[in-house]
Amino acid sequence: MNTFFTSLESELSSSRIVYSSFDGSSTTLTIEQKNELLGLEERLKELANRAAKAVQDKNQLTAKESIKRTMTRSLESSLIRYNEVETEVKQVDQILAALHEEVVEAQKKREKMLAERNGIYRSCKEMKMKLDALGKEWAVYEATARAGEEEEKSVEAE
Repeated sequence: MNTFFTSLESELSSSRIVYSSFDGSSTTLTIEQKNELLGLEERLKELANRAAKAVQDKNQLTAKESIKRTMTRSLESSLIRYNEVETEVKQVDQILAALHEEVVEAQKKREKMLAERNGIYRSCKEMKMKLDALGKEWAVYEATARAGEEEEKSVEAE
């Protein structure tokens, strides 16, 4: 960029030299002077266009640098949030692992309780069957006991 502006300054000083070489009293220019002035005019237009393009390029570069900084900040904050979330996920995984262990232990306890309940149920069922059998035999025992009591009374009476 500095060489560009150095070139522009060189062209301007060259045009000043050519302009100062013209005699102010004479209103007519030679063909050579006219051609030189036209050439200088073309170079000045070209330099002006190049200067405008350089300014435009510099502005675009500044805008792109600004976008790059914004994107870099966004990326950095996203990376920070990513790491935070990753840490939170690890903590939740640890909690889930602990809860899983508790669930496994609770399932084992439940299975033991179900086994105990089934044992109690079988025991109660056996006792009920014995009680039902005893209830059926009870009438026979009562009849036998009454008969025995009557026999005893009759023996006493004799």
